[in-house]
Amino acid sequence: MTAYFVAIRERTTDPEEFARYLSVAPPPRPDNLTPRVINGRFEVLEGSPIEGVVILEFPTYEQAQEWFCMASTF
Repeated sequence: MTAYFVAIRERTTDPEEFARYLSVAPPPRPDNLTPRVINGRFEVLEGSPIEGVVILEFPTYEQAQEWFCMASTF
């Protein structure tokens, strides 16, 4: 069954540290991943404002979990 990874960036508290993270983190592009939303245009209709959102699609929950475990080491 298809699984999704959803990340919401509420607020960047340290822009320099975030830039450093982006420079060393690998791009999330394994063969089994389909990016559905990577920031881009969005509108918050309810709740607190956010800076960005990412939605990634994986063929299975296990593949999403495996990717997350690998990606969270950075």
